[in-house]
Amino acid sequence: MASPSITLTLDHDSVTAYPAEPALVVATAVPVFSDGATLVNYVFSWGDGSPVDTVSVSFRQHQYTVAGVYTISVTVTDSHGLQATASKLLRVYRESLALPAEPSEIPLRLQHTPLDPRRPAFTVRRPSGTSTT
Repeated sequence: MASPSITLTLDHDSVTAYPAEPALVVATAVPVFSDGATLVNYVFSWGDGSPVDTVSVSFRQHQYTVAGVYTISVTVTDSHGLQATASKLLRVYRESLALPAEPSEIPLRLQHTPLDPRRPAFTVRRPSGTSTT
């Protein structure tokens, strides 16, 4: 009996995870069976220590929150007990909120009615030590 073969595709080779939004990846497996074999299951492994997904469908999605390079793999088992495995690398980048160095570069919209019009409502201090009232 011939072993099955399998191809794994990812919807992205690299993704960026943001603090409030994990990176989502979709993995799709395409098996080829021979000798009248049929599918038993797929086992998707995400490379990040999370539990594997053992399923009967050919695609899964997974979220990443930590930057790194992960090996995603899928193993297909056929009705003869034969298996095939395919793997792909995924790069996850982590993006943090970065503000410009100068407050004047930050787009702000303020609406304020001061309690005492003779006193400043707020002060912006720049890293250079200067301030604006």
